[in-house]
Amino acid sequence: MVFLNVRLRAFCHATEDPSKVKGALEFLLPTGTVDEKETAGHHGNPIIVYEVKIEKKAEIRRFWDRIISSVPKDTLLEDLEDRIDRECVLHLRLDKQKAYLGSIEMVRHEDVVSVTSKIESYPKKRRVAIQKAEDLFSKTG
Repeated sequence: MVFLNVRLRAFCHATEDPSKVKGALEFLLPTGTVDEKETAGHHGNPIIVYEVKIEKKAEIRRFWDRIISSVPKDTLLEDLEDRIDRECVLHLRLDKQKAYLGSIEMVRHEDVVSVTSKIESYPKKRRVAIQKAEDLFSKTG
């Protein structure tokens, strides 16, 4: 597998239903428990941060198999270089509301489940990580 881990995170603002935001993450998970932490926004507004980290290889593979089978190849490859940082971590944004409704879609707006996933790269070089991700996503349908 190309990825060493996956972290999903979503913010639940005071105007949102916490069970729906948590449900969006649970839809995306192969297994696991969603952790929650209460915090406050810039103006003191309550925010719940939902987060989960996937570290078992089989679960990482199941997660990425779902993403790859749900998101068009062109969308996965678009701006790929810009979505991989110097630490070889891939960053994606998945539509939070659509995930709650049972579908997976990459988006650019702010109301998202953010996905970060460390790419296995030896030696640890960004260009190696980009090539590995390109190779994996190019094989999709």
